[in-house]
Amino acid sequence: MRKQWVARALWAIALAAALIAAARIRQLLPSPADTAAAVQQPGQAAVSAAKVTVLPPEEGFAKVAETDRLELKFRAQDSAIQVKDKRDGHVWRSAYPLGDSKVDGNDLWKADSQSVFHLSYTNPSTPTLEVLETNSALLQPAMQTMPIDGGISVHYDVQQLGIGFAVEFRLQGGGLEVRVPADSIRESGQFAIMKIVPLPFFGAAGDDAEGYGFYPDGPGALSYFKSNHPQYMEPYRASVYGPDQIAFNDFNRPENAYLPVFGMKVKDSAYLGIITEGEYDCSVVYAPSGYLINLNRASAEFTYRRSYEAVKQNGNLAVKAEKNLLSHDHTVRYIFFQGDEADYSHMAVAYRTYLTKEKGLTARIRPGDPIPLGLDLLAGIKQQRIVTDRFLPATTFAQASAILSVLRSQGVESISANLLGWTKQDSGSCRPSFPPHRSWAAWKDWRRWRKQPKTAAFGCI
Repeated sequence: MRKQWVARALWAIALAAALIAAARIRQLLPSPADTAAAVQQPGQAAVSAAKVTVLPPEEGFAKVAETDRLELKFRAQDSAIQVKDKRDGHVWRSAYPLGDSKVDGNDLWKADSQSVFHLSYTNPSTPTLEVLETNSALLQPAMQTMPIDGGISVHYDVQQLGIGFAVEFRLQGGGLEVRVPADSIRESGQFAIMKIVPLPFFGAAGDDAEGYGFYPDGPGALSYFKSNHPQYMEPYRASVYGPDQIAFNDFNRPENAYLPVFGMKVKDSAYLGIITEGEYDCSVVYAPSGYLINLNRASAEFTYRRSYEAVKQNGNLAVKAEKNLLSHDHTVRYIFFQGDEADYSHMAVAYRTYLTKEKGLTARIRPGDPIPLGLDLLAGIKQQRIVTDRFLPATTFAQASAILSVLRSQGVESISANLLGWTKQDSGSCRPSFPPHRSWAAWKDWRRWRKQPKTAAFGCI
């Protein structure tokens, strides 16, 4: 009898473990709706990639603007652009030259690498929010071009959606400016714009390229190109200055994009992208190679509507899209570097120059004042596994205290240090009353730290 009871208990445990594993795997896989959203058009079956013609990378371009440093070319067939840096001859393209490169991905995503914009839209009349995504290569919108000072304006008419808008490409401010004027946007059908991403593959780099992508994850992050990488489930995407949505008990919220910037370095050339208009309603997107296609790319994402939770008559919540369009001009400026200046440091200098010369930023540190140091220390991260998660320590409690002691002993007087990922709930919590994870710090050490003067310790996030 006892053996039967033990056998049944073991069988129940095994079944529970299998169910947990299946649920976890299902969470990690993209839903059918997510997959279909990228390839469905209204009233049509899945879009066939065979309809998209990939043009030769140098065919059909004509010069539309030129400065002493840059040359802007435009292709009327698909509105692709090229920017040539005369100093070193490097050409920055909106359409990635596929050729014999090993970008992998299916024909649909290869066609996407030729697109000039991504478009997210929805039907506001549906009971729940469903956001669909498409791109210019699949839509093949009707286009009207008009010369403007320093470049060209292209008005796109997406007739099957009843949506239209203009994108301006011009050489200005020492770089390339890409602008979507708010007064050019038209919505005449049942669909409404959620987001527009101009030049999603501008300056994209393959696995064989030497360089890195820059994105503003917290204080900033670099993602070096490499051929040995996993298949990623999602890109980096962060709202500039933080999201508007309020999420309770969200222990895994991403770092805010504290600055409206991004960039790419490819061999001896680089660019910095600065969102100069409408940055409060924008996100920065960085997709590493391995996300849908083997191309590293960075871009700005313009937000025109946000989602919110509405209470229905039965008391349940339904996700809806805002009724009114966020009517703001959006502009991205691309600044180009070459040679010894093509690195992260010169990107930072260029953005500081932009802030001081165009945004009125003034120096706050007087000569002789101590230079403040902002420091983030990662205590650990949570590794997601099929059955149970595991805490992976990175900086122990003792190491964090030692780092601050060394900095002070070397004359660093003004330190603003944050400790990330120290609780049982992983990074993202901002409640210092939580106990630390047992793999990171002993409870007695934690209590001793809590009794220190705030000037001698560090904040916890």
